[in-house]
Amino acid sequence: MDQHIVTRSYLTAFCDSGLSRPSVWVVDLRQGQIRCAGPRNVATEVDYYSHTMPDGTINDGVEKVLHMVETHAAPILRNLRAGMFSLSSDDRGILAMFTALMLVRVRAFRDRVEALGAQAATALLRTAARLPNYFDERFYQRHGLTTTPEKQQQFREALSQATVTVDHEFSLQYILGAASVLESMLLDMGWTFLVSKGTPFITSDTPVTKTSERVLRRRPVGLKDADIEVTFPISSSVCLLVRWATDLNVRDVGESDVARVNRDRVRYAHEQVFASSQAAARSARAMYTKLRDRGEAHVKPVNLMIAEGEGPPRPV
Repeated sequence: MDQHIVTRSYLTAFCDSGLSRPSVWVVDLRQGQIRCAGPRNVATEVDYYSHTMPDGTINDGVEKVLHMVETHAAPILRNLRAGMFSLSSDDRGILAMFTALMLVRVRAFRDRVEALGAQAATALLRTAARLPNYFDERFYQRHGLTTTPEKQQQFREALSQATVTVDHEFSLQYILGAASVLESMLLDMGWTFLVSKGTPFITSDTPVTKTSERVLRRRPVGLKDADIEVTFPISSSVCLLVRWATDLNVRDVGESDVARVNRDRVRYAHEQVFASSQAAARSARAMYTKLRDRGEAHVKPVNLMIAEGEGPPRPV
């Protein structure tokens, strides 16, 4: 079953009103092509949020949770797009969870989690293989296996060079827990709605990004950083800005502020950018070329997180 990596209802807010059929302008960054497509046919993958059970059946529990949050968030997003920026505590909680999920459900985030998982598992396996006593206890004694010392030595040497891979089910197990942690942090931060009456905001297949001055220096950036800014375009005219401030407010922004938000959409995009006009799509493609040539495109949207004590995970 086709499942939307970026939700269909969200993409609808970036449709070009000048076209006869509801469509967004899609920039395929790696191919350098621009095309029109209906939100229904954009950013989808078969069973991306499903996994196969031991009996062969498909479990789509994560997809159902995502759909439930999308359903509750839809009227809130409509109101924000219409300029109704007053939020109840419930509205704020729902929007925080929707934003958190839009950060962790996308391919760029999940691919990075899988890469980190594979690196960690490979390091653990190779380290274990280089410790004879530990290896014997964990791999042989615990499972009641027997073999000759020569065979065990050969096996350890082979595993000391092995590489572990993980599949999409690894990152699928991470989505809901990570979103819950991020939701609570987002709720502690200050929210501002940026409103553009001119230059349109664009979005991408990584619609929510976090950035600070350290990003361009390839330093880890997390939500606990004092200068962190999370941006999430809600439509071509409204963007949510979350940072360590105190008050929820609304601010009109000009071309330079919109360009900064749009630059992050392109910088963090995995493969595609979505725009509400052909001109905005062309501008995004030109921006990508500059970022790519400077080595600033395809920035990884996730850091390694560790837990300390009873507090929330922190980036390292």
